[in-house]
Parts: sequence; C-alpha cells; structure tokens
Amino acid sequence: MAVIGISASLEYEDSSAFVPVAGVKSVNFPGFTTSSVDTTHLGNTDFAMSFMPGAIDAGAITFEAEFSEATYTALQGKVRQIIGWRVTGPDDEDVAVTCDGFLTKIDVNVTPADEVMIAGEVKLTGMPVVS
Repeated sequence: MAVIGISASLEYEDSSAFVPVAGVKSVNFPGFTTSSVDTTHLGNTDFAMSFMPGAIDAGAITFEAEFSEATYTALQGKVRQIIGWRVTGPDDEDVAVTCDGFLTKIDVNVTPADEVMIAGEVKLTGMPVVS
C-alpha cells in the first residue's frame, strides 16, 4: 500500500527531550553507506580482487522547514553541537531513525513571490538506531 508523508517529523534533542522542528515541509531518512576495504594479497591465485565491509557512514538528514524566527533561532543555537536527531515516518509506518549528529548547513532563501524556507543538513555520527 502506498504511503504519503503527512505526519512525518524531524526532532532534535534538547535537555534530554526531543523537540520537533516546526513547519517541516520535507525530510529524508539518512542513507547508509558502507566503505569497502581491499583485502587482495599476493597469495590470491584466482587473479580476483577481494574485499571486506568497512566502516558505516550514516549519511545526513536534509530538510526544509517554513521560516520563523523561533525555528531559525533554535536551529542556530544548535550549530557545532553534537546532539540527538530523530526522523519519524508517517503515522501509517511505525519507523523512526535516531542518531547523534551536528548541523552542517542552515540556509534561508528569501524571494518576493515564494514562501521563505529554511534548508538544513545534519551530518550523522555513529551508528543510527532504527526503531
């Protein structure tokens, strides 16, 4: 069954509680990647390279939210802080990803005919927990 994104959310940790980012228009679940480590050695007699899985990179969360002074100020206050972040799927899908991370981008674009938006990116560090 298809699912729409209504009720998905992005939250950040503040004083041991999660606070929602207000007015989120879009958010992505982080994309995990795993590096590969070359384990090829001179004793390989089949002339094939060999590899093993390396470290996991939890990726980043990107989001867009409606601009408000309160949201902008709250996010600016989190710059250079490694804190908990949580992305929760829509009500139809009971899934959330929680991980520590830090803001790497907060952009505000103002044009005369469009809604003012905050675009942000959170680089995740460590291993995310999917629940």
